Amino acid sequence: MSLNELGECRCWDESGTYKYTLLPICVLQISGGLSCIALESVLLTMVRESRQTYAGFWTGALMLLTALVRLVYAKFPWKGLSLCLLGLDCTVILQSVATTVTELFGCYMFDTLYCIQSFIFLNKLYFAIGAVCLFEALVSFWGFFHILLILTDAI
Repeated sequence: MSLNELGECRCWDESGTYKYTLLPICVLQISGGLSCIALESVLLTMVRESRQTYAGFWTGALMLLTALVRLVYAKFPWKGLSLCLLGLDCTVILQSVATTVTELFGCYMFDTLYCIQSFIFLNKLYFAIGAVCLFEALVSFWGFFHILLILTDAI
């Protein structure tokens, strides 16, 4: 990481990447994580007997954990935390893609006794969880490459 004339890391001052890059990634990951947890809660209350997966909860919790580690990293930019963030971002990407696939194909897995209106509503919920997870995978790609640039002193 580049140092200014005082020997401080240039990336964390007012004009650096924390304000313009790390904070938006954290906000997007926190909102995405809370959205996943909320959508999964609604889905579980509707189809609790036939629902066997809690993928939205796990993905949302992982997003919140990654955002928390990213906030700590913004305050204390240690190399160990940056490596931890790389791993967490990769995990969020894989978990988000897996949750998207699970939720988009999950609309065929519930009991067929529901009426057509709840089927349409459930499909919208499955699609919403899948869309949020796919968006969060893109946010994690952004975070992954940002941390990679910081580690390679490109920023």
